[in-house]
This record gives sequence, structure tokens and C-alpha cells, in this order.
Amino acid sequence: ASQVVPFFTEFVNLLGSSLTPLVCWIVPIVLYVCCHIWTLGDMQIGCMEWCVLGFEVALSLVLMFIGPYLVLESIIDDWESFGAPFACHCEGIWATCDCSGSHPGMEDLCSAVPTL
Repeated sequence: ASQVVPFFTEFVNLLGSSLTPLVCWIVPIVLYVCCHIWTLGDMQIGCMEWCVLGFEVALSLVLMFIGPYLVLESIIDDWESFGAPFACHCEGIWATCDCSGSHPGMEDLCSAVPTL
């Protein structure tokens, strides 16, 4: 699957930066607060703990927007080298002058070597 999508690494980064703060920080905090309220109704969450929980939620929300923004920016900047998903890309693996004319051993076979 990673060979079909030319920007596979960036796609994984996009998924990770989008979902990791939600799954690893926000969901556990919400579950903790809900469990605390439902089972330990007598004990209240202290002010300092609310501040820490609020800071962690705020940080995770910031990361959920900044991370995907930076990854999308990287994908857009490199789109010309990536090309569209599932498109046929010349990877220099075929022995044709169009694809591999500048590779060692192909100079003799190809009359016009493309310049990089």
C-alpha cells in the first residue's frame, strides 16, 4: 500500500498528527472526568488538577490543528514531486530513456540524456 500512495510517509504523519492528541490526551481526560464524577461523586477534582487537565486539553487542541496544517503544507509544497495518488510514476525502475535516461548504464542506450 505504501508504494501506491507517493506521499505515504506524509499521509501517516497527517493521520498521526490529527488523531494522536485526540486518542492519547483528550479521550483519557474525558473518561477520567466522567469516571470521577460517576463513581466518586463525593470527591471533587481540585483546582490545580482542573488547571492541569485544562492545559493538557488546550495543548492537544493546538497540536490537533498545527500538526495537520504543517503536514498539509509539506504535501502541497512537494506535490509536484509526489504527483497524484494511484498515478503511474516513473521511479527509474524501468529501462526506458524517458524514465531512466540519466541513470548509470543507460547513457549508451539513450541518445538524449535529460538534464536535471
